[in-house]
Amino acid sequence: TRIVGHVRYDGTDFQGFQIQGEANGKRTPRTVQGTLVGALRTRFQVPDLKVVGASRTDAGVHAENQTFHFDVPYELAELEKTLRLDGADVAEGLKRASYAVNSMLPDDVRLHDLHLAPAPLYSPRFCTHLPFHAIYSPISKTYEYRFTLQYISNPLHHRFVGQFPFLPRGRSGEVPHRVRTEELLPRLVDL
Repeated sequence: TRIVGHVRYDGTDFQGFQIQGEANGKRTPRTVQGTLVGALRTRFQVPDLKVVGASRTDAGVHAENQTFHFDVPYELAELEKTLRLDGADVAEGLKRASYAVNSMLPDDVRLHDLHLAPAPLYSPRFCTHLPFHAIYSPISKTYEYRFTLQYISNPLHHRFVGQFPFLPRGRSGEVPHRVRTEELLPRLVDL
C-alpha cells in the first residue's frame, strides 16, 4: 500500500533532504529524509521503510509543502489493523498516525498530512496504469525565494529571507520604489 505525505521543515540545520551515506567513517549527516524515515519506521512498524521525496534540497533550504511517498507491506485490511482504527476509516487513521509521527519528530520538521496514494492513472505513453510517484507524478513544483529590501533586516526572519544590502539608496537610506529586476539579478550569487 502506498502512502503519500506532505512535510514542511526549517532546513537550517539539515544537510538537505536526501539521506547521504557515510564518508570516510564519519557520521551520516542529518537530513530531512533520514529524520522522517526513523519516525515512520517506528509508527508503521516497517524496519526497511524507504521515503521517496518529490525533490532533493540543498543544505539550509526550507520547504513548506514537500510531497513524499512510502510503501508499507500491508494490504488495506492489515493497514487498518496496524493503524488501530477502532471503527474509524483509513483517512482518519492516517490523520491520527501523522499526529503520532509528529510527536516523534524534532521541532524543525512537521508532517502536514498522510493519505493513501491516488489510484494508478493510465499512461498512453507506456500503455499501462502507473502508480502515484512523488518524483514523476506531480504536474508542477513551485520554488519561492524571499528577499527584503529593508536596510536593516528583521532578525526574526534571517533564516528565511535574503537581504539586498548593496542596492542603491536615496538620502534617507530607502531603496527607490522602482528598482529594476535586471539591476538585481546580476548581483545575486549562489542561489
